[in-house]
Amino acid sequence: MKWPERLPRVFVRMIFWFANNRFPYLPRLTGAAFAALVMSSCLGSTAMATGTAPVPTVTIYPGDSITSQVLRDQRFTDRFMALGGYFHDYDRLVGKVARRTLIRGKPIPISSVRHPFAVRNGQVVSLQYKSGPLLIVTKAISLKSAAAGEYIQTRNIDTGRTIAGLVQADGSVLVMGK
Repeated sequence: MKWPERLPRVFVRMIFWFANNRFPYLPRLTGAAFAALVMSSCLGSTAMATGTAPVPTVTIYPGDSITSQVLRDQRFTDRFMALGGYFHDYDRLVGKVARRTLIRGKPIPISSVRHPFAVRNGQVVSLQYKSGPLLIVTKAISLKSAAAGEYIQTRNIDTGRTIAGLVQADGSVLVMGK
């Protein structure tokens, strides 16, 4: 397929006009050559700069943990690397859990992984209330799964009341007083 067939005719005419009117002292052939050069740079070239990003070596299913053994580096163009929304280094990816299926050889979107759950739905957790020097500890049932640093609802086993708290890395839930 020739380059004029890949782009709208108006765009091609605009480039020819620019090449001939902005540089009238150059021969007409040079204007056409300039237009061809611009068009080839718009369509991409074979000598583009590249960067690397981690991709899975196998298909990773939702709930699977991501380790360095299932990742490898793959080269991508700088244009792709400039896009946001994809992981570009191993450090931020290893140890996370897949939210959806990650296809082998495809870049990994940031929204497709999450931190591992510290608390599971229905799990009995230690509910801690802190207010100054006062510390009250009781048992509660988690009403949803959550990672460390997320707020969740829990139900106190003794009273049956629903209490919101912040999940800690050790799996306990912290309720802050005013």
